[in-house]
Order: sequence, then C-alpha cells, then structure tokens
Amino acid sequence: MTPREAVATAHESHPGDLQSLELTTTRSGVVYRVELATAENEADVVVDATDGVLLDSRIERSDSFDPADPAISLSDVIDAQDAMQSANTIIDGPVESWTLTHSDGRLVYQVDFEGKDREIDVDAFTGDVVEIDD
Repeated sequence: MTPREAVATAHESHPGDLQSLELTTTRSGVVYRVELATAENEADVVVDATDGVLLDSRIERSDSFDPADPAISLSDVIDAQDAMQSANTIIDGPVESWTLTHSDGRLVYQVDFEGKDREIDVDAFTGDVVEIDD
C-alpha cells in the first residue's frame, strides 16, 4: 500500500486536511498513522500498510484557536523512499519509521533508524538533510 492509498483510506472515514503521515511498526504489523484536521475536529487514523484495512480511528474535537499547519499535499513532496535515501547518507542502516510532518516551520520527513538514538530531518520538497537530532 502506498502513502497515497493510506490517505485515501483515511479520507473514506474522515474528512480533513492531511496534517501528518507516519509509517511505523507496531505489535500488529506495519501501519500508516494518518492525521487529518478540519476546523472542528482532528482525526487520527491507523491503516494497515499491507492490506489497507482501517484498524483504528479516533476523533477529537478541536478546542484550540491555533490554526492547523498548512495541509500537506503528497503530490508536492518527494517520495518517502527518496527521503530515506537522503537520511541514509548520514546514518547507514535500516529505517525503523518515518513521519511526514511540519517541524520548526518547514515540512520534513523525520526518519528514525533501528537501534539508533538519532533522527534525521529531510526537507520534504528538496530532499536535503536539514537537521540531525542526537
């Protein structure tokens, strides 16, 4: 299942702008965590990355007056595979998870590696490594 398909599955159950997308491993397997937001609600949706089954969804009412980050358009960003390749130039090893999210005013892929206590932030538009968190 591709990231686009995971977001489409999440949109089948909840409306909203894409705020973050994560690919990670849980006890039940590899999943996408999709965060969607409207002016009234925030939805966290979990989709099985293998078969596309909707595993969980939670809706919270938006109480804050803080505007959400700009919506993420997957057609505007580099592929996660390219972001992982950029991160691998800094740390060579298997990727544990990645998250496409806003951080410090920019859209980044945050890439975590198995057995490492470091996170690499890769600019989601250019593929440049922009931060190394130790």
